[in-house]
Amino acid sequence: ARQSRTLANADDAALASVLADAPKKKEKGGAAPPEPEPPLISHPNVNPGVLAGAVVARVRADSAAQITAIGPQASYLAARAVIYANEYMSEELKGKVLAILPSKHQTGRGDTTANLFEVRAVQNVKVPKAPDAVVASITPVPALAKYLSKSFEENKKKITLSGLRAKSINVALKAAGRAEPKLAVIPTLAEFEDKGKTLTRMMLTCVRAPK
Repeated sequence: ARQSRTLANADDAALASVLADAPKKKEKGGAAPPEPEPPLISHPNVNPGVLAGAVVARVRADSAAQITAIGPQASYLAARAVIYANEYMSEELKGKVLAILPSKHQTGRGDTTANLFEVRAVQNVKVPKAPDAVVASITPVPALAKYLSKSFEENKKKITLSGLRAKSINVALKAAGRAEPKLAVIPTLAEFEDKGKTLTRMMLTCVRAPK
């Protein structure tokens, strides 16, 4: 993938210039530290390439980025943005990879909650060709979270989930956010054969989050 992917049209170029305006580092001379940057926002129509550019800018400035997403499509596109961000930073990360540390986030609008994705570098791991579990849109989040927790209680080093559509990826990310111990999720895309057709699915490799 090339950097040109981030600029789909003129509107996206303008958005990129705003989102990628990374927070400034504290200047020498006793200046007060800057206010924390608000999370980046993923929405159902966001260009994941543009969002990836903003993630890269934040990670380069602060070693981490945060993304909020409400709903399956927004969460799916946020995960794709992290995949693209990994492509853009592959030479910089040197044996590491950007991962998502998912959790729940109160939006301040009634009872509405969002997915909060903290993005930071973790040690890279080999993604298997076949997932340990295939997630469907109807997979219960609590059951999947229990499966992940039990797997790591049994000293599994990693568990890879896969899904084809936004709803299944949203289920997987929510479950990873509920599991114990705290997990980091490495998103990738992989092709596979099904009934003579080549399809692409998202793979989510879960590892223990760094302390």
